[in-house]
Amino acid sequence: MIVARAGCVLWTVAGLGMLAGLLLRASMPAPDELLVAVGCATLVLVLDRHRYEFSHRGARLIAAPEAGFIVLLAVAVPASLAALAGGAIALAAARHLTTWRERSFHLATGLLSTGLPALLVHDAFGDSVRGRAVLGAVLLAALVRAGIVLLAQLLLSEARTTGGAITVLRDMPVVTILALEAGLPTATVAMAGPFLDDPPLALLVVLGGQLLTWRLLALQHAQFTGRRVADQLLDTFQRYVPRHVASSILGDHESGTEVQVGGDRREITVMFVDIRGFTSWAERTDPAEVFDELNVLIGELADAVLASDGTIDKFTGDGLMAFWNAPVDQPDHAERAIRTVPRLMMRVRECNLRREARGATGFEIGVGIATGPAMVGNVGHRDRLAFTAIGDTVNLAARLEQATRDVGIQALLDERAFLTLPHELQRQLMRLESIEVKGRRERVRLYAPVALVRRGRDAAA
Repeated sequence: MIVARAGCVLWTVAGLGMLAGLLLRASMPAPDELLVAVGCATLVLVLDRHRYEFSHRGARLIAAPEAGFIVLLAVAVPASLAALAGGAIALAAARHLTTWRERSFHLATGLLSTGLPALLVHDAFGDSVRGRAVLGAVLLAALVRAGIVLLAQLLLSEARTTGGAITVLRDMPVVTILALEAGLPTATVAMAGPFLDDPPLALLVVLGGQLLTWRLLALQHAQFTGRRVADQLLDTFQRYVPRHVASSILGDHESGTEVQVGGDRREITVMFVDIRGFTSWAERTDPAEVFDELNVLIGELADAVLASDGTIDKFTGDGLMAFWNAPVDQPDHAERAIRTVPRLMMRVRECNLRREARGATGFEIGVGIATGPAMVGNVGHRDRLAFTAIGDTVNLAARLEQATRDVGIQALLDERAFLTLPHELQRQLMRLESIEVKGRRERVRLYAPVALVRRGRDAAA
């Protein structure tokens, strides 16, 4: 940051020093040169409101499509006159800036982006640029100007934002903007070459090219802004619904397709997680503390589920419901769910260590897992939808979570989930006694991780 600010100071000194040197060597301009300078400066100032700011994460790239007029200044008038006109334009355009430091930097950029290209053009092609030399002179002036403007904005972004130059180069349409600000002025000013002896016609030709540039920059800015808004909307939206669902809904919206009520029948693995003892603790605790602690615990549980690409269906007060194999296919859905269990336990253990350090008691969780068919899709009213899973498999997973209290083991899964697992995972599970489950005629065969069975038996003993 300090280096960038020092660079801004040196940049300002260089611009003012170049102007001073040019003025010392300046001579009286011809009437047509003076007309071109005044005409260019006037047109830029009149049309100054057509500026487009590309911003992201605090970094900014401003595209002000006056490039054609600046290039015409560099080609058609002496370097000293071009620098003066560029400085006047920059000073007037900088009125929207709040600090004198940035205004001075903006002024120096205007001086450098006109005076330096003008010096190079007249050194390379002489004081009278005509005929075949026009294209080369214009191209040189346009490229040098575009490079100076880009370098200035990168330097300023690095000095005043957290995003800095890297963000500008990575997230802004830099190449497109440079093409518009260097490519189109080259074409339009080259077209004005035959009319350099007739300044009004030359200005008219360049004005036409700049109107086209403004239109293209407007389209580019609208596209850039639309993409940023869509990214922000997706980022916000997927905090409320699964990210796959958010992407799908936004994709349907962009294509004009209406989101429909309904779903698909598919096999999924469902998990219910409940924080034991939280309700009784909440009854005797300040609501603000309950709210904060719940967000921490639920956040840790959700992170463990998302780590295995699970879909969080809903938060159930002091717990959550999640499932795998929807909305995207996951052939190993049961395995993903089982491998999530130790992550859940580890997260809760870390939370308990922090609570115990504050002198508070810890919590435990109960986990129920079931595999089977379910309907997965959009449920509700056309104006208020929820993406969820419905079916007997969901009910069974909820019943198994409730059964963890009676069995004394923190995680239980049904036989279908067990049979879906690979053999190496099956060997880490133990079959328990079957239990009766509300809503089912037959008893349900239970399985649990061996480590949790041993821990439950040790606690019971």
